[in-house]
Amino acid sequence: MEAKYAKVLSLIFILLILLEVIWSWFKHKKNYNLKDTLSNFFIIVVGRLLKPVSLAWGMFLFQWVEPYKIFTIPKTGYTFLITFLIVELVYYWYHRLSHEIPVLWAIHHTHHSSMWFNLSAAGRLNWLGKFTSVLFYIPLVLLGFSPQFIVGSLAISLIYQFLLHTETIGKLGILEGIFFNTPSAHRVHHGSNPEYLDKNYGGMLIIWDRVFGTYIPEVEQVKYGVTTGFIGHNPFMIIFKPLLDYIKQLGKRTSHLSIWILVFVGIGVGACSQPEPEPTGISEAEAAEIVATSLAYNTYGMASSVYAVSHEIDSGVNCNEQWSDSGTAHYTSIYGHVTSEYTYDEDYAKICGDYEMVHYQVKASQTIDAVYFSSYQDVDAFFTVTGMEDSLTIEYYSGAYSYTGERFSKSSGQTLKVSYQMQFSDLQIDKSTYYITGGQSGFDIKVDSDISESYSGMVVFINDKEAQISFSNGNTYLLNLETGMISVL
Repeated sequence: MEAKYAKVLSLIFILLILLEVIWSWFKHKKNYNLKDTLSNFFIIVVGRLLKPVSLAWGMFLFQWVEPYKIFTIPKTGYTFLITFLIVELVYYWYHRLSHEIPVLWAIHHTHHSSMWFNLSAAGRLNWLGKFTSVLFYIPLVLLGFSPQFIVGSLAISLIYQFLLHTETIGKLGILEGIFFNTPSAHRVHHGSNPEYLDKNYGGMLIIWDRVFGTYIPEVEQVKYGVTTGFIGHNPFMIIFKPLLDYIKQLGKRTSHLSIWILVFVGIGVGACSQPEPEPTGISEAEAAEIVATSLAYNTYGMASSVYAVSHEIDSGVNCNEQWSDSGTAHYTSIYGHVTSEYTYDEDYAKICGDYEMVHYQVKASQTIDAVYFSSYQDVDAFFTVTGMEDSLTIEYYSGAYSYTGERFSKSSGQTLKVSYQMQFSDLQIDKSTYYITGGQSGFDIKVDSDISESYSGMVVFINDKEAQISFSNGNTYLLNLETGMISVL
């Protein structure tokens, strides 16, 4: 019978997700990303396969401690309501501690790592969490509460919480922040906005947030994700990378005492925003991540400029004519989570011959507002666009590009000031996609943190999805231009 109900609920959940996808498409909300959704479903399926084991583990623990219970609480309708309220209180503190204790945050990070907020993200839960969360409810069994009532209360709460992960439902007026949790309140909980961090922990009820002062209403638009950066779409990275990073952090501690304090007493650090590390510089791998981020967020902007210039050529401008333009432009890129503003002065010169080409030069200031960083940089660029549609043998635009600037970035919990120069040459931009498919760039970056360090090297574009970052000492990394993720070669 329970298996039958589980199948019915699963079908209902899938139907609701499909309806939300249709709604998102019609409303142009863009709150679904195919790769992210597929990752969520993979995590959900594996979680479902593990569920019989995790349930058996939970019931084993409850039955093991039940003989030692202090009281015997009868099983009635009234005691079920009391059990539900107490279970919600325990859930509140389990959830809150999962944000405040680093080792628990390393597990809970999975649920918050998506930059898209939708019903499929409700099931984006770390597999290990299914075995650790039950430990928080053992004291209730020792007090005499029914294990069946505890499990039933959790089931009701989790079903309700599935419905909270949506943007299809707006604010509910006077119902907000009173008794029940709402989609608006839970959107706040998933926000990486500074004012939204570590708020609205409630499960089905929001009253415990009111009691303990962690409730905040939705005011500003929510920026989803975590403050330490996008982790990618690989489900195994989503599940295990935060835990591996946590273990590496432990490895930096030389004292066994400090390790135990970090694991069990690290309360109140606000794990969503990550604990502050001991003063250090940055590693070469972290420098590679800075270069990767710069490339992933800026090469698309350069390709957009090439796209604009190519349209100028197609617009019928006379040969050898020079013209200029200036103004302010706004762009949204990288899954809609990065917005840029350019104030620019441009100079063009159209050259005719065997095929048409344009010399293009721009001086501009650029402000980037992203989920994880904001920056201001001055752009001084020059590139030549060749290979137009009437030259059928050439399938790409080519040119060169350079920029200098600085931005602030978070790495290992530090706020870093990054100054960089990059010079692109021999670039090839596909005429149909406007993605970079070839070329290279030298880079020089200086990072000012607790210790200032400098790095230099070369980036080679392998294709429109991958680039290789080589440092001057010979170490190399592979960069995924779609996600910004790197791996050591």
